[in-house]
Amino acid sequence: MSLNAIQSVEFVLWVVFVDFIAISILQATFFWIITNRFFVDSSKSRPQLNGLGPFVETNPEVEWGYAFDVHLNGFFPALCILHLLQLPFLYIILQNWFIGRLLGNTFWLTSFTYYTYITFLGYRTLPFLKRTTVLLWPVTAAIVIYVVSLIMKWNFTLFLCHFYQFRLF
Repeated sequence: MSLNAIQSVEFVLWVVFVDFIAISILQATFFWIITNRFFVDSSKSRPQLNGLGPFVETNPEVEWGYAFDVHLNGFFPALCILHLLQLPFLYIILQNWFIGRLLGNTFWLTSFTYYTYITFLGYRTLPFLKRTTVLLWPVTAAIVIYVVSLIMKWNFTLFLCHFYQFRLF
């Protein structure tokens, strides 16, 4: 993508406000709802002093801020993989060669797997959550999509470059 100065600023603003902030809010909200609805072990409720008198039973829940923090912890390495480590290989990745698709799609698979695993670790540390290994299941689908993408000659990096050119310019 050859961008002039104004297009570069638009691109950076899009990446910061849409790709980072908006998607982070959506992801954190999604995991906050999912973990509180399906993963909280209600048998782990604990008594708490309510300030007015006796102890009351409270059900633990994941706070939205914690979900946001877990997302950011997983997002940063994925961002580094896709926006830093991938850069030196862009010439090869953007070619219509098998090695380009293999390399580019491997970066995406690695990034997704890393994000998913760190997210899993973030929720695994909470003692009142159960069945958190379910959070690793999307990696299986990602591996299948990866293999299919190589067979079907899909290049995720090339697709995203076209997406940004169409969406922004």
